This record gives sequence, structure tokens and C-alpha cells, in this order.
Amino acid sequence: MKIPVLFLAALSVLTLSACGQKPADTPQTGAAPPPVAAPVDSSPGAPAPPPPGPAEPALSEVLVMPAGWTLDMVLRAEEIAEIMGKENFSYFPEAASNAPAGKPIGSFVIGSVPYSKVRFEVRTQDGRGGYDTAVGFLKNAEEVPGPLWEVASLGEVSQGERTMVRLVGLRGDVCFHITWEPAVYPDLDPKETSVRLAELLVKKLYTPR
Repeated sequence: MKIPVLFLAALSVLTLSACGQKPADTPQTGAAPPPVAAPVDSSPGAPAPPPPGPAEPALSEVLVMPAGWTLDMVLRAEEIAEIMGKENFSYFPEAASNAPAGKPIGSFVIGSVPYSKVRFEVRTQDGRGGYDTAVGFLKNAEEVPGPLWEVASLGEVSQGERTMVRLVGLRGDVCFHITWEPAVYPDLDPKETSVRLAELLVKKLYTPR
């Protein structure tokens, strides 16, 4: 009976030894993969953006136009066409213009399009009093703030059965009116377009040459 006893003793030793071993690590399922470093771009960097163009010159505090100037010396038909979205504008001198007295008036029209006139009127000495008088003729007037003028208002004026929009602005003593008919330009926003026309006029009148 010694052999079975020795066998059992040896078997016990092996069993205890096996139970005391540290189990091998097993990979965890569902664990997030280790982070992967982003590839390093060794190619040359993108070229730097071009430097900004020259800034617009500061506007003068006073008119820079010569005595007796007229609107066709200030504005070009191509500039009006760009804003109004139509071609073939030409300058039309208004009979009521009095340029020697500082009251030039001029229009740009398309000969083949009735009522296409875009009319500009500048009164160089009217001041605030002239501005208030002109605004008094506007219907449904609203103020239009802007950095190029002290005050401006936009409203409607009537001529017979036709309704036009007019912007009246004031810069210093200079009062200016811009009048056109939105029905002829149905794709244009009356306020936005009037502001663009006014900005063009003021920049041309006050940019040092």
C-alpha cells in the first residue's frame, strides 16, 4: 500500500503548485485601442495669404471739387450700372441744375428703359435747415445711419401716379438727394441700393485727389 500513498502525496503537491500559479494576463474585450499619433506633415506649409491691398484714403472734411463742378465730373455711368444691375446708362444734365451756385443736379438714365432715371442733387450750402426741409417732403421716412454722413433719411416721393424712393443725407453743410424708382428695378432692395449710391457719391465728393 506504499505506492498508492506516495502517488497521492505527489498528486497533492502538483495540485497545490498548479493552484498557486499566477494566471497569464488575458486581453480585455471591448477596451479602447491605444491612441494613434497623428501623422506629422513634413511638407512645406501653405503659402501665407497675400497682404491686404492699400487702405482707402481718409475722406476730407470739406468738398474736394473745383468751383462750378457738375455731377458728371464726380460719377461715371459704369459705376451706376454696377449698383443698379443694368447696362447702357448715360449722363443726363438736369435743366434745374445750378452748378455755379453750388447746386448741381444730374441724372443717369437708360434711353431704352422708361423711368430708369437715377437722379443726384447736391446743395453745398443748405446745412441742417435744408436737410430738415427736404426730409419734410418724404413719406414713410426712416433714418438711415452710416459712417459717411451725419444724418440721412429714406422715404418715398410721388410724381403723378408713380412712386420713387429718395435718400436725403447731410455731411457738414452739404445736403444731397438721391432719387430713383424701385418699380423699374424690382430685383433691388430700395434701402440697400440707396445707401450704396449715397456711399459712392460721398466718397467721390470727399476723397482727396
